[in-house]
Amino acid sequence: MGEKNKDELVAQYLEDVHGDVFKDYPQQVRTFIKGRYGIYALYLESKLYYVGLASNLGWRLKHHMKDRHAGRWDRFSIYMTNDQHHMKDLESLFLRIAKPSGNKVKGKFVHATLLNRKFKRDIWRMKKGELSVLVGDGKVQPAERGTFPAKPVRHRRKANLAPYVNKGFAIRLKYKGRTTEARVRSDGTINWKGEVFTSPSSAAARAMMRRSANGWWWWQFKDDRGRWVRLNALKHKRGKRIIPTRRANGFDLLVCPARKDGFEGTVLRENRWYAIRINPKRIPNIRYVAFYQTRPVSAITHFAVVASIEPYKRTGKYVVNFKSKARKLTHPVRAGSGRQGPRGPFFSRLRAIRSARTMDEL
Repeated sequence: MGEKNKDELVAQYLEDVHGDVFKDYPQQVRTFIKGRYGIYALYLESKLYYVGLASNLGWRLKHHMKDRHAGRWDRFSIYMTNDQHHMKDLESLFLRIAKPSGNKVKGKFVHATLLNRKFKRDIWRMKKGELSVLVGDGKVQPAERGTFPAKPVRHRRKANLAPYVNKGFAIRLKYKGRTTEARVRSDGTINWKGEVFTSPSSAAARAMMRRSANGWWWWQFKDDRGRWVRLNALKHKRGKRIIPTRRANGFDLLVCPARKDGFEGTVLRENRWYAIRINPKRIPNIRYVAFYQTRPVSAITHFAVVASIEPYKRTGKYVVNFKSKARKLTHPVRAGSGRQGPRGPFFSRLRAIRSARTMDEL
């Protein structure tokens, strides 16, 4: 393999390769793409089917031969990059232009600005100017003054943190080895690099450059003893920055996303769930497991009491066995408006799941 050119965005690429190489030539595949990150495209009979990004291209492509994409593609192309800084924007660009049939979501640019509205306003101003030349009314038109019609006043949504704070304080977020800081203002809004957010989750998603994130979990603040604790500790006592106890700040439940076929076939019939990647140090705390059903349900609907958590084959993952059948929650916990469901397992408390209405409250 040739050396990577660090001055180029795309360092190396393979195009129009048949998927059978993973079965017929696994060693060669590992040599070229194992552990490499970049953009990949899947094709079916020369027609683009799916576009994605991955930090391990070899593992991701092999996984697509067994997941919901299995049998829907026969050839692939990969474009390996020197770094991950622009991978998300590249994937979004491909999705918005090509619109592959296999992708469920539309590409989203995290930091880019959509110019359609400004472009429309500039055209409107030009049209106004042309009209004033054709038909005069004795008044100076807004286009001649360089101004625009007044925008209607929009009432800002009440900040989610407003009931829990009475003065401003600093918060931080650690993600992928980097720490970013923000400030909670006295009205409950969050100021991050000049941008103001009414929700901790929207601020966290922006800071992490992700579609969604649980800001109550990711953001931390200093309690009265100077310890950094999770922001969700504020929910345990309204209006005060408290010192959370070990029990209040802990967890006893693992929430796992599940598609319809897996939920009905494994959770409801086999009374277990696998294969889950869990930190072994956290296993003793897990007493319950809950399930977030993906679309069209898009809600946490059931939970079960854990009987045992055992290693699943030699995958480094675990299987969770239930003491009894999974029970249905009194009311489902919805993902929330404008928010996507979780992509992987996360920790919470059974008491919080039972009382919450949306996942922003967890």
